[in-house]
Amino acid sequence: YGATRQVGVDAAQHDWVFWIDADERMSAELVSEITESLSTAESHYVFTMPRKNYFLGQHIRGCGWSPDRVTRLFHRAHSRFDEKIVHEGLLGNKQRKVVPLKNPLEHFSYRDMKQFFEKNFRYALLAADERKRLQRKVSAVSLVLRPCWEFFNAFFLKRGFIDGLRG
Repeated sequence: YGATRQVGVDAAQHDWVFWIDADERMSAELVSEITESLSTAESHYVFTMPRKNYFLGQHIRGCGWSPDRVTRLFHRAHSRFDEKIVHEGLLGNKQRKVVPLKNPLEHFSYRDMKQFFEKNFRYALLAADERKRLQRKVSAVSLVLRPCWEFFNAFFLKRGFIDGLRG
């Protein structure tokens, strides 16, 4: 997705770019905060904001989904998207100044379990393609132990249990 997003950035008519996904929403408070922040912003600034994640309609407070900060507002002269196929991010020069915003971006990740499984299957295939492209091997031990570790980490260490079944 990184290369595709960069095509959009290159085609943009303005210097400041706000990156938002189809399953995300901006509150009026976030819009106001961004407008006010841009009035005094310098081009080497990048803006981060908290992201409030929802799963099947419920705000998720644990699992590593909260607190979740994302960089979504940047000047295209100082940042560009990386080439990652999945979970793309921004690359930038060392002079960038990170400016935290306080109002959250709302993320409504999945409408139902069907969408959850379809999206995760698609991302797994894309991640496998990326590993192949980068010539990264996966061991049989990793295939067994990694899912166990990820569950333990998200549910216990990152407090997924506070969100009940959804966690």
